[in-house]
Amino acid sequence: MPREEEQFRTALYDLLLSQDAAMRDLGWLQAQAQGVDISPLVVALQELARLGHLTTMRDLSEPLQLLEELLERKNLICVHRKLHTLPEGMRYLRHFEELDFAHNRLETIEACLGQYQSLRLLILDENWLTHFPLVLCRLSQLQQLSLQDNFIKTIPNELGQLQNLQSLNMANNMLTRLPASINQLSQLHTLCLDGNRLKKLPDDLGRLRELHTLKLRGNSGVQLPETLIHCQALKVIDLRDTGWEEGELLPPVIRRLREQGIKIQLNTQPSLFKRLREWWDKWRGEE
Repeated sequence: MPREEEQFRTALYDLLLSQDAAMRDLGWLQAQAQGVDISPLVVALQELARLGHLTTMRDLSEPLQLLEELLERKNLICVHRKLHTLPEGMRYLRHFEELDFAHNRLETIEACLGQYQSLRLLILDENWLTHFPLVLCRLSQLQQLSLQDNFIKTIPNELGQLQNLQSLNMANNMLTRLPASINQLSQLHTLCLDGNRLKKLPDDLGRLRELHTLKLRGNSGVQLPETLIHCQALKVIDLRDTGWEEGELLPPVIRRLREQGIKIQLNTQPSLFKRLREWWDKWRGEE
C-alpha cells in the first residue's frame, strides 16, 4: 500500500471522529483527500455494514451518515461469511471493542487488526489458521481471545505481552507445547486447551495466581506441573480423556490438588480411546 494512502487513512479516521465530520457532505470529504480517490472507502464501508449487519439504513449511498452509524457501534459480528480475508473496511476503522469472525475461512490476519487498541474480545473460532497471528500480541487491551477449532501448532513467545488477557481458548488445535511466557499473563483466569497434543505444561504455570479453570480434556498422557499447587484461585481442572481415570493410582500432584479442594474431572469409566486400545492390544495378542 502506498505510504501516502496509508497516511490518508490514518488522517481520515481522526477526521471522522471529529464532531464536524458528520455535518459535512461527500464533496467536502473528497476535498480533504487531496487527490486520493475515496470511492474505495465508500465501497469498503458499505460492504462492512452489510457483512456485519451494522446498520438499519436501507440506502447505503450516504457515506457520511453510514460512517456516523458505524462509529457508534462497538461490536462487529461477521460469522458464516466464507471470508478468506478481513473485510477491507476494517482498515479504515479501529474503534471496535468486540470482534467475532468465527466460522469463516481466514488463513491469515491482516496487520490492520493491530490498530484496534480498544479491542476487548476477539473470536476467530473455526477458521483455517495454521499459525497464531503475531499481530494479536499487539492488542494490549485484549481480555478474551478464542482461536478454537483451527490448525495452530505453536503459540509465539510474544503472547506474554497480553497483560490484560483473562480468558484464552485454544481448544481443538494441534499444540504440542505452550510458550514459557504464558506465565506472564497475570490476569488469566480461564485457560482452555482441550483437544490438543500437549504432553507437558510449563513448570512456571503456577505463577498464574488468578487462574481459576484449566481445561485439558483430550490431551492424552498430559502431565501436570507440581507448581499448580501455588495457583491460589484454581478451582477446576478437566482431565477427562487424557488417560487418567477414577479408581486408578493417580500421580501425587493430582492427589495434592484434590486435597486442596480443587475439582479434578476424570473419566469415571474407561474412555472410548482406552477401550479401543485395550481391544486392539487383546486382538494383537491373540494373533
